This record gives sequence, C-alpha cells and structure tokens, in this order.
Amino acid sequence: MKCIFIGGADRSGTTMLASLLSTIKDSVVTPESLFKTDIPFEYPISIHAYSQNLAEDKRFKRWNTDISELKDKDYLSYSEVYHDILSLYAQDKSVGYWIDHSPNNLMYAKLLNATFEDCYFIHIVRDGRAVAHSQIPLEWGKILFYTHLELG
Repeated sequence: MKCIFIGGADRSGTTMLASLLSTIKDSVVTPESLFKTDIPFEYPISIHAYSQNLAEDKRFKRWNTDISELKDKDYLSYSEVYHDILSLYAQDKSVGYWIDHSPNNLMYAKLLNATFEDCYFIHIVRDGRAVAHSQIPLEWGKILFYTHLELG
C-alpha cells in the first residue's frame, strides 16, 4: 500500500486535493486522520492495546469502522495494521493507495515515512488572504482570525 499524505495550513485545500486524487485506481480517501500521530506507535506492536486506543479516539470514531476483528491478529508493522484498518474502512475494497489529508501530516513526515513503507508527501501552500477569506465566514473562523489580529 502506498500512502499519499497531504498537509498544509487549515483551509488550504487539503480536502479538495484529496477529493481530486480519489480518482486514482484502488485509492481510499479517509477523513482527517489526526489520531494516527496522536496514538503512539509502540514496539513491539500490541494490536490489542493499539486497537483499544483507536476505538476510544473521537476522531477515529468518525470512520465508523469496527476493528474488533484485528485484535487477534499478529502484526509485524503498523503499515500492515493500517492496511487492514483501511480495508475494513473501504469495506474490503482493494487498497493500493491511502490518501490522507490531515493538515498536520508534514509536521510528522519523518515519523510517517519511517512507519509506512511507500510514502508520498504533498505540501499545499495557499495565499494567506484566501485562507483568511475561507475561515472568516465559519462559526469558529471569526473568533480565531480577529483574536490573532488583536494579539498581533
């Protein structure tokens, strides 16, 4: 499985690019997967503990994926774990590419590259004015934008 990790500032277009890349054959685009770096990769792999942490994670719950059947398997790498999780998420569709558009992906590029065998990273840089224009209309956007200006 190849991984395409898209990163950039919030509202920079990571979701849009992931949507465009979803046309790649055998690709699976997941919701933002911030949990993948929040829950530490520990060695030796304890899939029981890891899957329990995933099941309790509010961000992973958005995937609506039951991973209880993985608890009894033996894994040599987290790449294998995620391949099986993604297969369950994609309802056993063939997974050739995992496309993840979490904005913080590049902050963890070194960890992700060491954890997953075949990674590609895309960093989106969007004009700050366009990001602000996209954020301000949101319920939380005005507060964030104007607080930043005041603290400036």
